Amino acid sequence: MGDDSPAALTRLLCGRDNAARETALPRYLQYRGIAFSRHRFTRPEGRGDTFAVELGEGPRVLVLCAHHDAVPGSPGANDNAAAVGILLHLIPRLPARIPRGWRVRLLFTAAEELDYLGARAYVEDTPLSDVAGVLSPVRSSVRSLIRRPPPFHTYHTSGDALETLEPAALHRAAAALTAVVAELD
Repeated sequence: MGDDSPAALTRLLCGRDNAARETALPRYLQYRGIAFSRHRFTRPEGRGDTFAVELGEGPRVLVLCAHHDAVPGSPGANDNAAAVGILLHLIPRLPARIPRGWRVRLLFTAAEELDYLGARAYVEDTPLSDVAGVLSPVRSSVRSLIRRPPPFHTYHTSGDALETLEPAALHRAAAALTAVVAELD
């Protein structure tokens, strides 16, 4: 199966332009035989494909989000190929940890660097009555005004490269998400 660590899976998207990132993700899922749905959207501000992988079989849904696009000119390692790598890493590991009555939807949104366009389009077009919770990175205008610690200071810059990532931190994030899922009640 190869190295499916979060750090290795980050390489799937890092350094590619957005069109290549949007093509690479479904190719990876297809290659691995992972069922997914595609939500294609077009809005005046942009277009894209958001992909969803459903794990588990319950009626209540926890959504874990990562966006597959990056700011033009940025390799997009931390923002947000690392989160995509973490979620891809979890696909074979989460099903055994999902409590009865729950599903986990891994949502890989497009065009998030356009004021969360992919997530907004998904929410506008998708019934969400079964969604009980969402875990997603949140960005705010206030946060961009304060000094960000490494490696977050590289967001939206050409310095957002693989070398800024800490593989152990990616594994800890994956473990934390797994723990959240295992404790769903």
